[in-house]
Amino acid sequence: MPRNHTDRLKKKNIVLLEGHDDCDFFHYYFRFLNLKSFQLIGCEGKDSLKNHVTAIKAQSNYSDLSNLIVVQDNDSDPTRRFIEICNNLKKAGIGSIPTAPYRIAGSNPAISIVLLPNENIPGDIEKLILETFEGNPVKKCSKEFISCFLSNNPHCTLKDTKLSKAELQAIMSVVTEEPCRDIGIAAQHNAWSFDHIKFHHLKVFFTQLENS
Repeated sequence: MPRNHTDRLKKKNIVLLEGHDDCDFFHYYFRFLNLKSFQLIGCEGKDSLKNHVTAIKAQSNYSDLSNLIVVQDNDSDPTRRFIEICNNLKKAGIGSIPTAPYRIAGSNPAISIVLLPNENIPGDIEKLILETFEGNPVKKCSKEFISCFLSNNPHCTLKDTKLSKAELQAIMSVVTEEPCRDIGIAAQHNAWSFDHIKFHHLKVFFTQLENS
């Protein structure tokens, strides 16, 4: 799918994501929800958020936007991640800063921050997706595979925060017609159910923005 950049603001709601794979995931998620007012922009990492926001603010139609949404992984510390995002928004000249994730501040555009897998849970988008396989035998198999690998490779440097990525990639290697490692490609091939309850908080939040 085409990836959008900050040189043209085409839709009323702008979503800033960490990278292109995240953009592809949300592209297919929004298609599933039939949400059509969101433009997805990959920042190529958390550290470039300020530069992307600054570039967006410089566009002549910036004040015509309805919402500017930042979506990032919590990794190991949700509180720290939220503070870092707020600080980068302030450095980019954003005056209205949300007081908490999934809250909205200001207008033209309103600013909001979405943390994954959820507001107060350490982890990432992969952990959120992985939770949709709860109760599915393939999740038990992937967990046992990773556990077996780690027990036989005691010097492996795989951090706890990366375990969900490893488990999900093990699952994606068998649940799609062709093995893949990108969540965007897996989403395109319906590797999981977007209708799962674990995605409900995202559905509610983005649907409200679409209809506001």
